[in-house]
Amino acid sequence: MLDPKLNPFDYNIYPNNITTVGDIKEVMNILISEILEDDDRNLILSKFGSVEIKLNGRLKRSLGRCFYQYNRNTREILDIPKIDFNKDYMLYETNNDNKIDTIIHEMMHMLCYLKYNEPVGHDYRWKNECKKYGCKHELGTKVIGYKSEMKNNGIYKYALRCKNCGKILEYKKTITKDYRRKVENHYWIHNKCNSNDLEIIKL
Repeated sequence: MLDPKLNPFDYNIYPNNITTVGDIKEVMNILISEILEDDDRNLILSKFGSVEIKLNGRLKRSLGRCFYQYNRNTREILDIPKIDFNKDYMLYETNNDNKIDTIIHEMMHMLCYLKYNEPVGHDYRWKNECKKYGCKHELGTKVIGYKSEMKNNGIYKYALRCKNCGKILEYKKTITKDYRRKVENHYWIHNKCNSNDLEIIKL
């Protein structure tokens, strides 16, 4: 049973200003030791020590990712080697509750992979675990501000803009030759206005 002294939706029980792998592990350990029900705690502890937790500077579109290996024929989970978190997000997101929510989000993936022994994605089983342990289960409901923070601090140097509607599609720290070539050759399309006429602008 949940500890009656702790409300899983009260993020004040977790550390402030989460930026490092150590901070992330502290959140996870609080969730494991103080919040999870006994059966769920035992499942997580059976694997948690061997799972690598890291900040990934290559994650751009996702805030975190729980990796798994599975048998493609039986869909049985074989291993959960690591959980990655978006490095820029962890460093520059000013809303600490958002980061806690993301950590719990990925932990619920791990719990579901162990509990159901198959990839569950964001289906009803994952949502039920999120509801139980204080994580937003409706995707896209967090208001994320780290990219604006990076832009305001001059960390982003370039942006990809749709020439047709003027919308900024993404910000970039650097521009590679391959990226520039793809923009010039209309490799990508802005789905909302159905235009592939994009341009790189310097901020």
